[in-house]
Amino acid sequence: MYAYTEIWYNYLMNKAAYPKTLPENDQTCYYTAEFPLLMKYGAECIFHKNYANRMHTHDYYEINLITDGSGLHYFGNKRFFVEKGDFFVIPTHVKHGYIDLGGLSVIHLIITQKFIDDNCTLFFNNKEYYSLFKFDPQLKMHYAFDLQPNFSGPAFDELCGYCMNIVRQQKDPAAESAQIIKSNVVSFLFTAFRCYREFPSDVKVENVYYSAMQNVMQYITEHYAEKIDITKLAHLSGYSRSSFFRFFKKMTAMSPNDFIDFFRINVAREMLAGGDKNLTDIAQDCGFYDSSHFYKLFKKFTGLAPKKYRTDG
Repeated sequence: MYAYTEIWYNYLMNKAAYPKTLPENDQTCYYTAEFPLLMKYGAECIFHKNYANRMHTHDYYEINLITDGSGLHYFGNKRFFVEKGDFFVIPTHVKHGYIDLGGLSVIHLIITQKFIDDNCTLFFNNKEYYSLFKFDPQLKMHYAFDLQPNFSGPAFDELCGYCMNIVRQQKDPAAESAQIIKSNVVSFLFTAFRCYREFPSDVKVENVYYSAMQNVMQYITEHYAEKIDITKLAHLSGYSRSSFFRFFKKMTAMSPNDFIDFFRINVAREMLAGGDKNLTDIAQDCGFYDSSHFYKLFKKFTGLAPKKYRTDG
């Protein structure tokens, strides 16, 4: 995954010299209330230079791009070497922290779950969204699989450019700033999704856990409108049915059946937000052949009835 730079080599040779974990921050949770722009726009961009901090958690997603230097990123109870160009997402309520090994600078693009929900038509049918926000962090946390891609050249410059635009707009009180910030956040994320999709996969496919999750996700993405056989998913993953259930729940915090329902409801949210198709047709197009079951699950996952979701959206 990494070029064997001198600092990377030195880290490997002296790994035992670094702590296996970091002390807790006195304030273990940073809440969105501490970031007024995050509360206002649903997104905020922060630049940290020569960056190091203790273990902490927060209730928003933190999307990170290492812009210079190198360091150690402590994630859950694991640690990972990071250097310029590395890109990764920290989900909500996951303990993490940093040690600076030399000039570590990080862009943090922080977004709320509400921002994602409000822009569901852009995210919820995108495999890269699930990989970066859901599966890859779980692979790191449970299996210490260092999946983070490294972006360089035009892709790196493009991502930094969007963040600089966001920072400029955060200082501008004009009414248009909110829309410009949203546009740049969405552009940043879709550029990251594209770069992730194009990132060489030779390292990724060597990992059995990553391959298992991607095979299953590919099948769900292509067949969510049909009846999905869990035994088929287990076969695609390479696990027995019982082992697949355990692995899948570890990766998603859901059973396979619940995740399929979750994915279908997310597709339904896109349809409700993006058109005027009637609810019965949406239910069938998403793989729900019983409309009442669709309504029940939609409210379970979103807190709203489908009709209310459409009018409020």
